[in-house]
Amino acid sequence: MAAISAYLLPLSLLLSLSFFATADDRIPDHGLLLGPLLGAVTSKSVKVWVRGVAEVPFSVSVQKGREGEDDEKARREANVPITHHCHILLRAEDDYSAACTVEGLSPDTSYVGIVQLDGQRAVPLIGDGENFFSFTTFHSPDRDHTLPTSTAFAVGSCILHLDRPFPIFDDISSFHPRFMLMLGDQTYIDYPPYVIQPDNHTWTRWGSLAEDAEWTKSLEMAPVRTVEEYNWKYRLTYADKFFARFYHRTPLFMTWDDHDSGRDNYDLGTGSDVYKLSRRAFDLYQGSHNPTWKESSSVWGKDSPRVRDEVEGVYYTLSMPPLVEVFVLDTRSFRSLDSSEDGPAKTMLGDVQKEHLFAWLDAWHEAETDAIQQWIERGNVSAPFPRFRFKLIATSVMMNDYHNNGNDSWGIGFPTEKKEVIEYIRNKKMNGVVFVSADAHWGGLFRIHPYPEREARKGFMSYDIDAKRQRVLERIHAYNGKLADYPIMELSTSPLGYPPFPLSYELTVRLAKNAEDIAIAIGRQKMYTLINAVHPCPRPAYSYLSQHAHNSAVDSMREPCLQISIRNDEGKVLADFTLMASDLLHHRRDVVQNLDVFSQTNAVDERKDRYERNTNAGWKERGGANTMEERKIEEARKSGAKNDPNLRKTEEKTSTRSTPPPSSVGLSPSGSGGGEISTLLKMEPLFVGTTVILGLVFLWYVNGRGRRQQRRAAVGEDPR
Repeated sequence: MAAISAYLLPLSLLLSLSFFATADDRIPDHGLLLGPLLGAVTSKSVKVWVRGVAEVPFSVSVQKGREGEDDEKARREANVPITHHCHILLRAEDDYSAACTVEGLSPDTSYVGIVQLDGQRAVPLIGDGENFFSFTTFHSPDRDHTLPTSTAFAVGSCILHLDRPFPIFDDISSFHPRFMLMLGDQTYIDYPPYVIQPDNHTWTRWGSLAEDAEWTKSLEMAPVRTVEEYNWKYRLTYADKFFARFYHRTPLFMTWDDHDSGRDNYDLGTGSDVYKLSRRAFDLYQGSHNPTWKESSSVWGKDSPRVRDEVEGVYYTLSMPPLVEVFVLDTRSFRSLDSSEDGPAKTMLGDVQKEHLFAWLDAWHEAETDAIQQWIERGNVSAPFPRFRFKLIATSVMMNDYHNNGNDSWGIGFPTEKKEVIEYIRNKKMNGVVFVSADAHWGGLFRIHPYPEREARKGFMSYDIDAKRQRVLERIHAYNGKLADYPIMELSTSPLGYPPFPLSYELTVRLAKNAEDIAIAIGRQKMYTLINAVHPCPRPAYSYLSQHAHNSAVDSMREPCLQISIRNDEGKVLADFTLMASDLLHHRRDVVQNLDVFSQTNAVDERKDRYERNTNAGWKERGGANTMEERKIEEARKSGAKNDPNLRKTEEKTSTRSTPPPSSVGLSPSGSGGGEISTLLKMEPLFVGTTVILGLVFLWYVNGRGRRQQRRAAVGEDPR
């Protein structure tokens, strides 16, 4: 019965959507089926996506949000003044969907807006009935990197439309992320049990519940035949009220993975019919509000001969000044068959995408490497940290070697190409690289090596709530400075809305073998990750410099960081980490060495300065010469330079000073006081030694005399 009820809820929504699809004549042309959905945002623009019900003009109007104005008040506004706008036509061949780009916006500014269809304010048909959106643009690329910055964004993936509703999005929204990066499987095109019949918009079952369950276990592709069938799966996801409320206020950057590119572990390339259908649906519902490659590459590669204007895949870059740059990979369009033999010819990225990835890494590396190197060589912790960018490489599949999904991931199925990418980063000593991955329905934080599994290590930390199937493993190996010894990291997080997987025995064994490289592994949890790029950042005790640099001044060093929080769908914090910029420097050992040298030099100089200040203060009270002048006289006398005119001038200068008062010397107020204390100081070693010896002799005598008196008293003699 429970299994049947699990299918009734999605069926009810499908029937309601079918009503709107078959009854366009009953609703106005300005009816809004889905949206407004906020897409790619920059410091100057934003994309707004909608899905209507008729071929009508679509326009977006926005204005700056007034300071202190909340969403409720803005929503009550009858008309939003048009200060920025865009116009486009909804067409039937595009499933009545389109994205409109609003340009000319100001950096780091809040905006509110509405959608108009056919010249009228759009009427929402499903969801929360909202035709209002709000967002904040990114900082300007020219922003001073030394200014305080705190910019948060979210990462997640895997939303099974049959697992609705998705209240997890309300929890994410409570943190007000600037945007969300969604790393694939935004819908499951290949999943039963319902498939639409395009001829009459009716829904039929694939078979009995047992047959559907068996099909799901086999993970074979459902025979979807038209792009309309793909589009309906997207509509199921986008119609969820929690997700809709979220994308009204949070811009989304998306990519695809296997389930929204055709089937589980899709590897058929761009030539198959499955790819053509799924790519068309992706372009309508995800790609249209993403940045285009030409738009995104113009930020960093406009002068590079290695960068093409147009590409075949769905990859792109995004820039979130001043601290974060992201390359969003396409891991499905160009991949070789998972089952093919590994080697130089086997690829997940394809030659063109890989060349663009390397060009992007080179561009940001060259822009900052000289400044970082100069800062390291100075070793001055008080100097401002140089311009630094965290370079996030978003991959829909895991990079590590622990993935339990066959040959679909980098580490298991494509180790040669993985090694090529990692060694390119390592050999060029690129700083601040973090891979952000998804897909596997478990997550964690790992250190990435270019080589396969190494020898077994002692213990690791995992988090698996299902105590019946697998006991919760206690914390054996926690995150510490050792994890940062190798500065290429991977953060993995999934799923958002899909039954999560436990950490299997096979996976547990792999994790245990590589425990030294694992901060945390999390299974059997719906999860998402919040990343906050902060400058300056409080330094945790487990950071690399805190562990290795013996310099108290390191605590006051101002540098950026990524504050990472992995949370589940109940709002519980599963893991919190802070990755400092210095944790991700390939020259971090040079930093430690130079900081120690700088610290020792400063300590010596500080002791000298303190001695000079104290000594000079005492002499000035007495009206005497300063310490440096006295040293010059003493050194000149020792060297025999009695006729040196500078020496005579210095002696004349010091001899004219007044005699110090008695209180500053501590001896009798005679003119010889200075001479007496000088003689006494010269005799200090002999005087102290003699005093100690006499004191010891006196104690020995007194102690012996006391014992003799005790013995005499004991035998009845006179103690005296």
